[in-house]
Amino acid sequence: IKCQIPVSKNLAALYFTSDGTCGWAVGERGTILVTQDGAKTWTQQRSGTVKHLAAVHFANKMSGWAVGRTDTILPTRDGGGAWEHQSTGSGRTLWGVFFLDHAETGWVVGDEGYVAMTENGGATWVAQPNYTRKDFSAK
Repeated sequence: IKCQIPVSKNLAALYFTSDGTCGWAVGERGTILVTQDGAKTWTQQRSGTVKHLAAVHFANKMSGWAVGRTDTILPTRDGGGAWEHQSTGSGRTLWGVFFLDHAETGWVVGDEGYVAMTENGGATWVAQPNYTRKDFSAK
């Protein structure tokens, strides 16, 4: 399937809901795209950042997170209509994000084996013990 996207930026990650109709793509210079029709059409969303975004995950159609360079965490509670800004305080590049379906408990992973967890939707992040100094990577 070929589809047209409304930007010329490189994309790094893609996430679709289980029904395959709603999806988000993230990438360089804060690019966030959304589709509501199974990737036939894409619309750009305003991320509020120019930092590279490396991963995106949605707990449900409304609650999602994008993560990326320099401790960038962008949560949305309205399907991407508005993206807020959060931080773990680590300063590390984050390469992955995952939340449980109730959208309160989640994890981010990043450079030098960094792992942080939240139990309140990202209002606070707690670094987790790890046993590696190797980077987590989306590659």
